Amino acid sequence: MLRIEPGEAVPFDVFVRPNDMVLWGQAAAEPMSLISSLMDQRSHLGGIRCFIGITRSTAVTEACTDHVDFFSFTGGHGAARSLAQSGNLQIFPIPYSAVPELVSSGPARADVVMLQLARTDDPDQFSISGAQDYLVAALRSARVVIGELNVAAPLTHGSREVSAEDIDVLVEVSRPATDVPSSQPSDVDVTIARLIADRIEDESTLQIGIGRIPDAVLARLSGHRDLGVHSGLIGDAVADLMESGVITNRRKGRDEGCSVSAFLSGGRRVLDFADRNPAIQLRPIEYVYDPVVLASIHRFVAINSALEVDLTGQVNAEVAAGSYLGTVGGAGDFLRAAKRSPGGTPIIALPSTVAAKSRIVTRLSGPVSTTRSDSGVIVTEFGVADLRAIPLRDRPAHMIAIAHPDHREQLAREVRDLPQFY
Repeated sequence: MLRIEPGEAVPFDVFVRPNDMVLWGQAAAEPMSLISSLMDQRSHLGGIRCFIGITRSTAVTEACTDHVDFFSFTGGHGAARSLAQSGNLQIFPIPYSAVPELVSSGPARADVVMLQLARTDDPDQFSISGAQDYLVAALRSARVVIGELNVAAPLTHGSREVSAEDIDVLVEVSRPATDVPSSQPSDVDVTIARLIADRIEDESTLQIGIGRIPDAVLARLSGHRDLGVHSGLIGDAVADLMESGVITNRRKGRDEGCSVSAFLSGGRRVLDFADRNPAIQLRPIEYVYDPVVLASIHRFVAINSALEVDLTGQVNAEVAAGSYLGTVGGAGDFLRAAKRSPGGTPIIALPSTVAAKSRIVTRLSGPVSTTRSDSGVIVTEFGVADLRAIPLRDRPAHMIAIAHPDHREQLAREVRDLPQFY
């Protein structure tokens, strides 16, 4: 293992070959110093490819595309959004559960993996810190592993650590761990959150998607008891509910006593809470999204967002106004699990309008990210449409009832001109 002194740059030209796929952690797992150094040295590497996820790095910009081709499973966050909108991001439209195969043996097979690491009590063992998600799979294929040992990164518990023998290059840094502060919910978000919170029973196990609405739901669960968490990500609101005793994970049916997630995405609150805390377990995607694992979870409630939903329950979570703003994500896997779970609830939540345009639509303006067979309970600020036992012919009426009143008459006219089973 080559150790790089603090303040010195990693000589990427020694380890990175032309056309290599370089992959790094997302959200709280981003190795910021390594990303900046890699982008600074990009012109010397002969052209490389980079796989990114949720990124806060300011070093990843359109200017970097002179020597870097960027790939992702999402176009919805930070640099990924700006790259997608400028046409400089190649997106794999796949469910999140398929990402491990993509980066370990598929077309985005990782040649070089960059990790943010945290110290453990064993000097030869390191925590992968803010994520396990697809990093564990990428490590299986990587020719080179470069670690950024950050003294400020949280030491998290999970199914995989990295040993000194796994690492080819190690650089020690001291910088704040990457945080992703939550945005403030709007009045509409709060109204939707109240409708959802009222449907969550005590002893439920929650999956929380990305966005203001899921965070707003968690903020309204302080009166609940013995909730659990099994989710792709967790943030500050989960830390608050765990500390207050609302989330105990005692009734999950598996992994009892701990919240399970693929990665951390929040501010200092969740990063500090997760540090050396075995009650938060980070696991790879292969475990978090495993249908057998999900089927064993007690009273599973999946809460996810959408860009638009049609009158039969089909969900577009990817494209709006011609721009790729989202992801296929894990909604399909989680919603199917919630429908199978005794007492479970599969929820899609969204405001009824955006810029005075209805988000409840006759026909989607983008792809079908979640099929109408997998969607279940649709919630807007105007109410709840539970489609689970509703035949196709009757679904439009239920969906129009939760659309914005200004758009209901138009939607009713449009649906009359469509085939019965469109």
